[in-house]
Amino acid sequence: MRTKILCAIQKCPLLVQILQNLYNRISKKGNLVDLGNQLSVLHNKIYLQGVGNKLQFVKNNRVRENQIWVNGNDNTVVFGADVQMYGTTNQQSIHIEGSRNQIVVEDGSTLRFVNLFIWGNDNCIRIGKNCSVTLTGIHMEQSKNSCIIAAGNTMHGRDYKMVQFELDEGTRIFVDEDCMISNDVVFRSSDSHSIVDENGSRTNHAQNITVGKHCWIGMRSMIMKGVSVPDHSVIAAGSIVTKTISEPNVVIAGVPARAVKYGIDWDRKFVDNIQRTQQ
Repeated sequence: MRTKILCAIQKCPLLVQILQNLYNRISKKGNLVDLGNQLSVLHNKIYLQGVGNKLQFVKNNRVRENQIWVNGNDNTVVFGADVQMYGTTNQQSIHIEGSRNQIVVEDGSTLRFVNLFIWGNDNCIRIGKNCSVTLTGIHMEQSKNSCIIAAGNTMHGRDYKMVQFELDEGTRIFVDEDCMISNDVVFRSSDSHSIVDENGSRTNHAQNITVGKHCWIGMRSMIMKGVSVPDHSVIAAGSIVTKTISEPNVVIAGVPARAVKYGIDWDRKFVDNIQRTQQ
């Protein structure tokens, strides 16, 4: 019966729009908020201030109890088909202050308790198809930063131990496909403050970070500016990676981290090659 009622309502776009406005708190002030012809975008607080901003939900979205705040001009936030995003109404999920920024969540991804924060202009956050992202923060300040999470990645913070991406000074963090990132992991493309030499010249400039395909990054690890992590590698729990290791299929461990084992790969499943004799 409930399904039939919903189907009947969705045949009337005006009624859908009335219910969307009833079950969400929306302040758009002349900007575009397109919730699609769907009733599963519920209990969100949406504030768009400025001109030329766009918030779009494509189709089959389940977006609930989020705070989305956009202040500036010509910013774009797009949720692709079948994207799910769950938050809490007392914590902001998306916050943009600036102009010409872009956040895109591609088809089939699920986000739970995330915080996407942009303060500046011409920045970009893109989460690829079929990603699973829980208790994760992406924080960028200044302009022309980009954080790209490719398809099929999983990153799961838990027990208030977030996965954190911190970007400044026009840098880029790129995580290639099919990586697994544990809780309490930090990526930092910048030190956020200056270290200077005796002449007052800065010595700690921001640098890009790249993570290769199919990498497993253990809990409490830190990936620092200028680092490239090679394909099919494992970073051991608690490691601090400060230098690039170019050879793929390695275990990287330690403080500072170094390659400690070569010729390895990993699997999300338990692989048990041990023959056990039943007693």
